[in-house]
Amino acid sequence: MKQSTKFFVTLVGLAFLFCGGIKAYGQEYSPEQKEVWKMEETSWELFKQGDLKKYLMLWDKDAEVWGSALEGPSPKQLYAGGYEGEKFFPFPSEKIQGKEIFYKLSAPSINMHGNVALVFYRCTINGVDLVPFVARVLHVWQKQEGKWLLIGGMNMKE
Repeated sequence: MKQSTKFFVTLVGLAFLFCGGIKAYGQEYSPEQKEVWKMEETSWELFKQGDLKKYLMLWDKDAEVWGSALEGPSPKQLYAGGYEGEKFFPFPSEKIQGKEIFYKLSAPSINMHGNVALVFYRCTINGVDLVPFVARVLHVWQKQEGKWLLIGGMNMKE
């Protein structure tokens, strides 16, 4: 085998080794991965509906998030508007200025590590200012007493 071919085969092998959790086209998710993705979709539907109470119930009491607008990690209450007081992150009602919130989730990668799931994906959303943007999202789910809860998250505008 030529030296360049050996190098290429090694490089491809290493890529598969380090990216093993990424779902290949046409590959099915495990039942547990499907369960986690359903919870992720549920969180977005609750966000779209503006149901802050139910949305926050998906998060562990000690969860922290680091949104692209934040200087650093913050407790979930600050990020999602809190239970009372000022809202740092505007939590929408179903419609903003008469327009419906639009979002599209794509290219999910769900990596399972026992009772913890790392969920990576892109989200296109028109947001509270109604200007569409794309964000990269990481949500960390943990199964606690038979129920999946978000324990952490991070997003960044592309």
